[in-house]
Amino acid sequence: MKHSVNSFLNFIKTKDRYGAPIALTFEGEDAFKTVRGGIITIAVSIYMLFYIITEFIPVFDKKIDTFQSQTRYYNTSNSFDPLQNGFDFSFGFKETLDPQIASF
Repeated sequence: MKHSVNSFLNFIKTKDRYGAPIALTFEGEDAFKTVRGGIITIAVSIYMLFYIITEFIPVFDKKIDTFQSQTRYYNTSNSFDPLQNGFDFSFGFKETLDPQIASF
């Protein structure tokens, strides 16, 4: 029984990603690995796997819309005031704006 417990604890120690590096090798290892570090590494790995799976399930089930578009049509024969129509800012492409479209 004690051999199987030690074997299990050694297995956990081999999973330790947070082992402290050492200058000399210790029992053939370049880092000092512990059971505590192995448990933390396994727990973090399980949590990350759980998080990734739970975040991507709605995407694969197509419950999340990944694209939204909105089209608004305005009568351009009248002057258009962006501030009255919910625009907070706008930008242009170095061309003068036609006064029939908008004025500021």
